[in-house]
Amino acid sequence: FCSRKCNFAYQVYNGYKIKTKPELMMELILKQYYPNTIYNYELNGKFYDFYILEKNLLIEVDGVYWHGKGLKENELDKIQKCVRINDKYKNKLAKECGYNLLRVWEDEIKDNYVSKYIL
Repeated sequence: FCSRKCNFAYQVYNGYKIKTKPELMMELILKQYYPNTIYNYELNGKFYDFYILEKNLLIEVDGVYWHGKGLKENELDKIQKCVRINDKYKNKLAKECGYNLLRVWEDEIKDNYVSKYIL
């Protein structure tokens, strides 16, 4: 593939994107409360980790390293900077399209924490 983005798009469109460990943990929690939770929801060419129709809620599971948890802009590496730019765009897109968006850090995925924000 010409890029990671191209490879990701290929996986998504062919239905075999592999869920990350944090995504699997989140899915187990979400499905307890909302069995019809949609994984890998597409909105205007961007993919969100989960969508709960009943709540009009998009959920993103942010990896501590990839999203640079606790780091200031000047401390990010090149990849983290790109991820942050993409996150800002996805936040804006969700809002403009009338969706609620919840971002959860991978190290915060616990039933009591997640359920507090989605119930």
